[in-house]
Amino acid sequence: MNEKDRVQIFIACSGKATVEAQFLATKLQEQELQNIEIKPVKWWSTAKKFTTIIEKLVNHTKECDFAAILLTGDDLLFKANNGGEFAPRDNCVFEAGLF
Repeated sequence: MNEKDRVQIFIACSGKATVEAQFLATKLQEQELQNIEIKPVKWWSTAKKFTTIIEKLVNHTKECDFAAILLTGDDLLFKANNGGEFAPRDNCVFEAGLF
């Protein structure tokens, strides 16, 4: 039997989308890919071993092969003379830019 290669996927979301992100992580782990083991790295449940959030994020960019950032419309933005529009959280957009 051949040893499987491990692929790490960083998963991030807003606090309101953790159920959807956990579903994604579970489905990724369940995938039966030949010679590939998928290991989701869940941003909302990673150990706090770095002194700042930025250090933690940068470390994940070095360790992970891919990223899945759930950009859900959690914030309501208003413009002058215009109705509100839903937009993803700023931190999620920032995290997507890191990867």
